[in-house]
Amino acid sequence: MSTTAAGNSFRDAVCELLRTKYPDAQVEQRIGGTKVDIRFTSRSDFGDAKVYVVECKDYDRPLTKTIISQEIWTAYQPLLASNSVDQVLVVSRKPLGADAHAFMGDWRNAEHRTFDELAESLMGLRPFIRAEAAYRPTEDMPYIEARVENRPGSAIEAVDEWVQQTEGRALAIRGGYGQGKTSFAKHLTAVYAKRHLESPAERIPILYRLGEVVHETRLEGLFGAMFTGEYAPGYRFSTLAHLNRSGRLLIILDGFDEMKHAMTASDFLANFREFNRLLEGQAKVILLGRPNALTSDVERTVFRGKTLVAGQEVNTTVYAPWEVWTLDLFTIEETRSLLTQALSSFVDKHAAERGFSYAVDFVVQRVEEILKQVPADLLRRPVHVHLVADLGADPAFDFRGFDEYKLYDHFIRKMVERDVEKKMRARIPLEARLTFQRELAWWAWRRIGASQGFFSREDIPPSLLRELPDGDAADEEGKLNEYIVSTLTEEEESGTLFFAHRSFQEFLVGERARLVKPAPAAHTDYAASLTPDVIGFLKQGPDSDYILGWYETLQASSGPLSVAYLDFFASFPNLLRHIRSAPIVHLDAWTLSILALATHKGVADAYPQDELMPILASAIRAGPDSRGAAAATLAGRGKDPAQ
Repeated sequence: MSTTAAGNSFRDAVCELLRTKYPDAQVEQRIGGTKVDIRFTSRSDFGDAKVYVVECKDYDRPLTKTIISQEIWTAYQPLLASNSVDQVLVVSRKPLGADAHAFMGDWRNAEHRTFDELAESLMGLRPFIRAEAAYRPTEDMPYIEARVENRPGSAIEAVDEWVQQTEGRALAIRGGYGQGKTSFAKHLTAVYAKRHLESPAERIPILYRLGEVVHETRLEGLFGAMFTGEYAPGYRFSTLAHLNRSGRLLIILDGFDEMKHAMTASDFLANFREFNRLLEGQAKVILLGRPNALTSDVERTVFRGKTLVAGQEVNTTVYAPWEVWTLDLFTIEETRSLLTQALSSFVDKHAAERGFSYAVDFVVQRVEEILKQVPADLLRRPVHVHLVADLGADPAFDFRGFDEYKLYDHFIRKMVERDVEKKMRARIPLEARLTFQRELAWWAWRRIGASQGFFSREDIPPSLLRELPDGDAADEEGKLNEYIVSTLTEEEESGTLFFAHRSFQEFLVGERARLVKPAPAAHTDYAASLTPDVIGFLKQGPDSDYILGWYETLQASSGPLSVAYLDFFASFPNLLRHIRSAPIVHLDAWTLSILALATHKGVADAYPQDELMPILASAIRAGPDSRGAAAATLAGRGKDPAQ
C-alpha cells in the first residue's frame, strides 16, 4: 500500500470511529479554502454546537514538534483565528514526544489523541477502566493462578495466546462450582485493564455479570444499563459495537449458568443469539459458567453451532461455534500453597479477634494434618480450601471423617452462630436463623423470571418469617432486618442482596428440600429445582430416609417430571427395598420408571432384568392407563430407559 493510500485508510478509520458518536463526520472537507481531513459537529445538552476539524497522521513514529508547528499549526491556526472552526483535533498512531506534547499543550483550542486514546475517550471509559484495574480476585483471601485443562502455563497466558490469534472470536471457559470462575474473570479483567492504562493500544476489558440478567435482553439494553450510570457518560452502543468489531475490546461475560436458571429456555436461547451479535470482525468474547448448566441438546446448539436433524448433526446459521475450555482442578502443590496462605491469614485474624494462642509451627503442622485427614478431592477447589482453612484455624476442630456435606454443614452453622453469639441477636436462636436461611435460599432459587442469586429486601415475602420467633423486633420490617443480617448473605452498594457464594445457596436449597416433604403437586417444582450440584449435597446428607417420605407423595403426583428427577429416586437402595417389600399391584407410572432406571444402572437392591420385565409386561396388560403406557415405553426402549 502506498503512503497516500495508507494515510487515506487511517483517515477513513478515524472518521468511521467518530461517526459512531458524531453522525455528521465527513472526510475531505474544505473550510475557508483549506482542505481538512475530517469535519464534524459536537452539540452540548443545551444545543450549542462546536465545529471540529481533524488532522490525521498515520506515521510509524511519534509526531515531532517540527511537524506539528510547521505542517499542522500553520494550516489550522488561521481557521481558529477566523472563528471558522472551534476546535482542532490531531490524531496519530503513536503518542507524542516530550517537545511535541508541550507544544500541543500551549496551542489553545487544539488537542492530540492517538487512535486508541480517541476510541476510549469517545465513551469516556477511563474511570470505568480504572475501576476494573482495582478488581481483586478475592476480597480477603490469597489467589492461586487458575489453569486450563490440557494447556501449559496459567489461564491468563492461555487467554493471551488466544487473544493474539486472528481466528476464533468466541471462547467459553467452563468450571464446576467453587473452581474460581468469577475470581478468574475479575483477575483477567484487572490484568487487561492495567495493561490498557499503561498502553492504550491494549484491548479494553468489559466484564459483565450475567447473573443479574433474568429476561431476554438486547445487547443495547444489557450494556446500556451498565454504562449509563456512574461510568462512561458518553456511552453509545454504536461506539461500543464499532470498538468491538475493530478489535479494541475484550468482552467477558461471567455466569451464563446463573442466567440460564433465571429465565425460560426460549429466553436463554434468545440471549445466546444476542451474544453471537458480538462475534464480528476482530472481536474477542469470553463466556464463563458451569459445565452442567446445559443439556446436551442446548450445549450442542449454543456452543457447537449444530442441531440434530433425523439423528444427524447439521450446522446452524443462527448460533456460532465457541471454542470450549475447562478450568483445571488444583494440584497438590497448589492446594498446599493456598491452604498455607489462607490458614495463616485466618490464624492471624483469630489471634487478634479471639485471643487464640498458637504454637510457632501450628500452620505447618495443621496443613499436614488437613492434607492427611481431609479427602484430596475435597481440596481441589479454591472455595473448599478457604472453608477448610477457616475451620482449621480453630485448634479444637477435628477433621477426622470429614466430607463435603460436613464441610458445608459445619461452616454454615459456624457462620450463623457468629450472629447468635452477639448479645443483641441472642433472642433469636440458631435453628430459627438456619430455618430462615434455608427458606430464603429456596425462595430465591425458585423465583420465576428473576435472578436466583440476587434480590432486594423488598422482594422477600413476609411468609418466610411468619412461623419464626420475633426476637425484639417491633414490626415486620425490623424482624426481616434482624434475620437478614447474616454472614451468608452480602449486600452491594445498590442494596442488592446475594449469597456470599453460590455453593452456600445450593447447600441450603438441598437442606430445605431434604427437611420438607413435598406435597404431590410440589414434585414438579422439586424436579425443576434439583440441579446436579444440589443433588450432590442431597446424596451426601446424614441419612437417606427422607426419600421414603418423598416417595409417599410422589405416587400421587400428576407431573410432569424429568427423567433426571426419577433417576435421583432410583439411586436410593433403601427406597428400592421399600418398593420391593410391598405387593406388586397397581404400580404407578413413576414407580415403574424408578424400577426400570435402577435396574438399568445396576443400583444395589434393584430388580434383575429378568424379574423386571414380567412386572412391566403385567402393567402393560393392565390397560391403556398411565401405568401401562409408562411400562410399554420403558419395555420398548430396552436396555436404556433414560433415553
